[in-house]
Amino acid sequence: MSTLVTSMADMDRTFLQAYRVVCLFSGGLDGTYLFQHIHTVWPSATVLALTVDLGGGEASRARRVCERFGFEHLVVDRTNEFLTGYVFPAIAAQAVYLGTHPISASLSRPLMAQVATALARERGYDAVLHTADGTQNKSAAVQPDHRGTAVRGRAPGRSL
Repeated sequence: MSTLVTSMADMDRTFLQAYRVVCLFSGGLDGTYLFQHIHTVWPSATVLALTVDLGGGEASRARRVCERFGFEHLVVDRTNEFLTGYVFPAIAAQAVYLGTHPISASLSRPLMAQVATALARERGYDAVLHTADGTQNKSAAVQPDHRGTAVRGRAPGRSL
């Protein structure tokens, strides 16, 4: 699949009519809004909400939201992998975001994308959805990890 999704209507046409989707979900506002939309517009959609625990250990809000919408919720702990493969190397490299502060969310997105695409393939899901606001560098941070997988995606301004 190589469809550019830029609106909720595009998402509805592209993913929710016929696909089973894995949604990266922290329990925050953006994802909750997406779940409300899916629940309202496509109530028969199959959704697996995936929370990738990178050390915070707090998934109770995400669990409650999933229960409300009747979506399966899975929490996968990747704390050790995140620390050893991402955080420690970033600290050693003195990595900073926009030259002003330590990198944080942009470190986590590639690992979360790896976990989500592997889970989608393993369980026969067709797509991975995620939400992010403009400050989370979504297209550059998440999309590269879809290369070489059966799960495809596109982001504005980015070729995969």
